[in-house]
Formats: sequence, structure tokens, C-alpha cells
Amino acid sequence: MELPPTAHLPLAVLLTSWGLWFIVLLAAIQGLRQCWNPRLRHLYPATTLVVFLLWQLDAVPLHGPGFHFFGLTVYNLMFGWAPAVCGASVVVLGQILEGSADYRLLAVNALLLGVLPVSLSEAIRQLCYRYLPRHLFVYLFVAGFFGAIASIGVTVLILTWLLAATGVYESAWLAGQYLPYLPLFLFPEGVLNGMVTTVLVGLRPQWLESFDDDIYLR
Repeated sequence: MELPPTAHLPLAVLLTSWGLWFIVLLAAIQGLRQCWNPRLRHLYPATTLVVFLLWQLDAVPLHGPGFHFFGLTVYNLMFGWAPAVCGASVVVLGQILEGSADYRLLAVNALLLGVLPVSLSEAIRQLCYRYLPRHLFVYLFVAGFFGAIASIGVTVLILTWLLAATGVYESAWLAGQYLPYLPLFLFPEGVLNGMVTTVLVGLRPQWLESFDDDIYLR
């Protein structure tokens, strides 16, 4: 699920996306230095590889863009915004090296499929932490389950708009043949992230950088 090589974006948009991605990566790398947890140094590359492999398991409707699990919400809950942005960018780069995407659109795809869903997941987590009761169920359901549905739902809608705006697919076709499948995709995405988060809370809470027993289990 990415903008295909047939998406013809203006040069100004491509250059802007490269500049914005570079700025975001600098901020993420700086944040990575400040918040990096040495206890997770072996888990981080392994989890990034799992996310990359998860992206390869896509379902492609007839003559249309595909759907695949993202797993970025639980990825963000495990490591935090900065490591998740860096890791998601590596996953998108892996898509380029694997040959399923165009290097010209690397920055656009990295912003759309990596930075955006991770940032939305982090925003939902912070809003949940600030305005809702700090309870285990709230963390699992809102930050994990709902966070995945909302962040990926917004991402897919923006991607769909870009596919129509760049002339890759007709908007009427996307509305009638692609978007109706979206609910069938979003619920399993939420279940996957919520289920993995629940398992980690129960078995390996130390693998969740955003989880604290003293806060959510008091």
C-alpha cells in the first residue's frame, strides 16, 4: 500500500516532501538519542523486521491498491515516537529496495505511511494519557485498539485522495470499489495492535516504553 510509480506528482511536491522528511528524520534521530532505552536495543531491529514482513502480507483487490497490516501503533507504544518514525522509514526504504515502490516517491511514502500513522498514534496516546483516566483498559482500548483504527483510517483516506488526485485511479472507482473494503481492514488492524499490546502488558510490560505499572495498575 503506497503511491505507485504511476503517480505523477509535481516536482515542487516531491522536493518539499524530501525536505520535510529530512527535517522529521533529524528531529527523530535527535529524540532517539535522548529517549533510547538500552534494554530494547536487541528488540528494536527484530521488531522492525517483523513490521517489514507484516507489510509484505497484503491483500490486493482486483485492479486496485492493496491493504496490509501496519502494526505501527503497537510499534510506537513499544519504543516511542522517535524510534518508531526511524523504524517506519527504514521499512518504507525496504519496500524500495525490495522493488515494490519507486525511489522518487520514497519521501512521500515515508511521510504518508510511516511518519503520519506513527504521529497520529502518538497523539492519541498522549491525549488518552492527559484527558482520560489512567487505567489499564483505557490504555489497551483507546491507545492500542482505537489508536490503530484511527491512525490507519486517516492514512488510508489521505492515500486514497492522493491516488485520485494524481490520476492513478478514478475517484468514482475508488469510492465504489476500494473504500467499501476499508472497514473490513480497519477492525483487524485494531484487533492486531490491541491484542499484541495486551499480550505485552501481561507477559513483557518492560517491552512497552509507554507503559508503567505504577500509573496504569495502581
